[in-house]
Formats: sequence, structure tokens, C-alpha cells
Amino acid sequence: MSRWTIVSIILTVVLIGIPTAANFYPPIFAGIAERLPLNIILTWMARLGIFSLGLLGGWWARGWSIDQVESDDCDEVAVSEIEGCIQTDESCWRGSAEISSDRIVNIELENRAYCPNCQTVMYDGESSRSSVSGEIGLWECPNCSHTAFDEGHPYGDAEKLFERHIRQIVESEGEEYSLENLIDGINGDVTPRRIWKQYASVIDDFNVSMNCFP
Repeated sequence: MSRWTIVSIILTVVLIGIPTAANFYPPIFAGIAERLPLNIILTWMARLGIFSLGLLGGWWARGWSIDQVESDDCDEVAVSEIEGCIQTDESCWRGSAEISSDRIVNIELENRAYCPNCQTVMYDGESSRSSVSGEIGLWECPNCSHTAFDEGHPYGDAEKLFERHIRQIVESEGEEYSLENLIDGINGDVTPRRIWKQYASVIDDFNVSMNCFP
């Protein structure tokens, strides 16, 4: 039993219980009443008791409110990273973004393409030993034989797309794809990859993919 609970019980008994007993069972206090102005004392004791209970009630309500706010703050999820995937034509690119205090610290996109079918790192069409370069457009998967030909500069394009989508998630407010709303829509643990998965489910964009991941 806490200290404040004990104090409230004592105050209730002394300042409210005794005056109430005196009113309902006056013979018990008859001897005392002959020596002291008991009516005045009991009246003020009752008033002080009610006042004290009001103070205790206010203190309890204030403490509960503070605890509730602290509990709500603890429920907020601190996001430090978002892991995502960009698809350009027949190849996928995996990236990650470091987040601190709802601000973007760093954005990186791996300089290698993944097979959208089996998530294996693809190799260029001329050599099966080296992983793909961002400047090469013809690749094949050593696992499932998937081939991909992306025109232009697929790595550079994927890098720009990934940064644009990350900024849209982190810097927007009140949108369905905003970071806070994405977190609210996740059932279970919030992970860097699940944030992107939730984003992919609410945004209608071919380039936003989950095909980098098993």
C-alpha cells in the first residue's frame, strides 16, 4: 500500500468518519461533548475532510494524466532506418536510408542489381564472375537464368527514384504515405523493411517494389 493511500485513509477516517459517526451515534460522544464545543469541531472536521479529499483527488488525477502522457510517448516508435527496393524494368535495386529525429541522415543504394524473380544478385551478360555495374544494361541471373536489359543508366535512375520516395515518406505530413501513418498501418513489429512494404501497399507506383527481398 502506497504512502498516499495510507494518508488518504487516515484523513477520511479522522475528518469524515468521526463527524459522521458523531451525527448518527451521538451517545458515543456525549461525554466529550460536555467538555468541548463538539458541534463546531465536528463541523469543521467534516469541511476539512471534504476539502482534503478534493485535493487528493486532484493530485491523483494529475498523476494519472502525467503517467498517461508518458505512456503515450513510450508507445511512439523511433524509426532509425528504412530499407527499400526500386524496380527499373527487369532489374531491382536495394537501398537503405538512415533516419534520426524524423530527418534523413543518409541515403544509399547498392551498386548491384537483384533478380526480381528469385532475389539473386545478377551478373553482366559477358562475365559470370563479376556483379553488375550501374553502367551495364544487359544482365542475367545465375540462379534462374532471368535476363534483363535496361536502357540508359539504370543505377543512376534507381538512385534518384529511391531518394525521391524516401523524402516523400519522411518529409510529408498528413498523407497516407507519410511515415507516421505508415507506422500506424503496420500490424506487429515495425521494421525498416515493413515500412517500405506498407508504403508499397498504399502508393501506386511500379518502381516501388518488394522484389529485392525474399
